Amino acid sequence: MSTESRRGAQWRERYDPWALVTGASDGIGRAMANDLAARRLNVILVARRGDQLETLAANIINQSISSCTFLLTGRISSDSEGR
Repeated sequence: MSTESRRGAQWRERYDPWALVTGASDGIGRAMANDLAARRLNVILVARRGDQLETLAANIINQSISSCTFLLTGRISSDSEGR
């Protein structure tokens, strides 16, 4: 097993096989999503900019570095907003 594979396995065992990344469409969130997927964690991506999020998800899937990627876009608000 390669060093990278061992590191990914250690992350999955220590934390969880799933990672939730908010702000995944750009900047630190995007970098974290790529890093976690490279460690073979399944990533759940959350961002407001759907087009950039879809591009990131396609990149992760095409590289086959993550077994499962979910896309969540849009604004999430509390019940008190908009009243």
